[in-house]
Amino acid sequence: MKLLKYILFSVLIFPVSALAIGVAVRPARLDIQGISNSAARREILVSNPSKDVAIFDVYPDNFNSLIDIMPASFVLESGDQKKIYLSVKPGKSGRFATNISVVARPLSESAFNAASGVKIPLLFEALPQKEENLALAISNLSLGGRTGIVFGYIILTGIFILFFRYALTKLRKSS
Repeated sequence: MKLLKYILFSVLIFPVSALAIGVAVRPARLDIQGISNSAARREILVSNPSKDVAIFDVYPDNFNSLIDIMPASFVLESGDQKKIYLSVKPGKSGRFATNISVVARPLSESAFNAASGVKIPLLFEALPQKEENLALAISNLSLGGRTGIVFGYIILTGIFILFFRYALTKLRKSS
């Protein structure tokens, strides 16, 4: 009984606390469609919502040789944000699923440093190389999602119209 009182008294006099660094990311999920042997690029936004400076590490859980992350390690002040660029280039067609881990550690050295982090689910579907997938390849150059696909189809339509006008002009001159 005395031991229990002593432990309770010690905990009240010498409180023990543990603090962890915060991390926030957007988007919460990455669904990418691309062409095999062609790089698809996306970006994520990492922010430091905590009041301390932190070191951040970003890495894929699997498929390290297929996924490039720039920068993979960086420092953020309290409240700062940083864009991280991902490039996924599979060698063959298929579906690949992994997580992108974002881990934050405090910059300061203290007796207890707790790291925190998030995992962003990444699903990549690599289509076989075909001519009809050209719009998808163009969309992965800089724009993401449906906007990029629409942009790719607009470019292909413009190329087709130019080619059709050129062929029509040649046909008129020859007759």
